[in-house]
Parts: sequence; structure tokens; C-alpha cells
Amino acid sequence: MSIVAHNTNRFGRQSERPAGTERARKPPLGRRIALTSLVESRVNSKPRSSRRTFAPQTPAEYDSVVSEHIARLRAIVAAMPPVAEGMAPYLAKVRERAYTLTDADIEGLKAAGISEDEIFEQTVAVAITEGLHRFDAAMETIG
Repeated sequence: MSIVAHNTNRFGRQSERPAGTERARKPPLGRRIALTSLVESRVNSKPRSSRRTFAPQTPAEYDSVVSEHIARLRAIVAAMPPVAEGMAPYLAKVRERAYTLTDADIEGLKAAGISEDEIFEQTVAVAITEGLHRFDAAMETIG
């Protein structure tokens, strides 16, 4: 038996496709629309008319939207609980040379009794803080 299935396309031409890789048939258009509507209704609980569709058109509008998001990030980082004592060297490594982190670093924190959730939250907070420092430096340079 051949490992290649011979298929005839709608123009009567033979095509070769590896066996088992036949395309799944799409449901009829009406069914696709119904499925799409169902998914949208579950994903977006608000009706389409009330969802925010604002796209900034001018630099001032863009600055306003970006400033709002940056302010939210700053508030999230400021609300973080204090860092556990054993995490300081790890967070310094995240801040200065994150590319050198290994699984051993994480395992050492876990062995010290720090939960995975706390490790994750503090890592993300430090990453956001460093990103904001770089953003601030860039904005200062741009003017």
C-alpha cells in the first residue's frame, strides 16, 4: 500500500497528499455564521454597540490612550507586596541579565519556601518596572 493517497480535485486533476492529511470539511456557511455568533457572544459579553472601538487618530489621542495604560501598569507595580528576603538576588538577576536565568534559580527559590505564584508575580513586576524605566528614558530622549 502506498503512503501517498491519490486524490482527485474538483478539476479532475490528480493530486498527491500524504495519507491521513485530508482536509477537514468546513461546515455549511449558515452553520459557520451561527458558530461564529455563538463564540462571539461568549467571548464578548457586551453587545457590539457598547464595546469600545476607539482608535486614536491624532498624536494627542494616542498619547492619552498610552498614558492611561502606562498609569495602570505603574499602579499595578506599586500595589505589589514587598519582596521576600531570599528573592533579592534573583530579582537583581532578572533586572540586569534575565537571559542568564536557569531552572536552578527557580528551584532554589522554591526550596527556600517561596511559592511559584509569588515568584511569578515578583518576576513580572520587576520586568514591568524595568520596561517602564526604559520607556521613561526613551520618552525623555524623544522629548
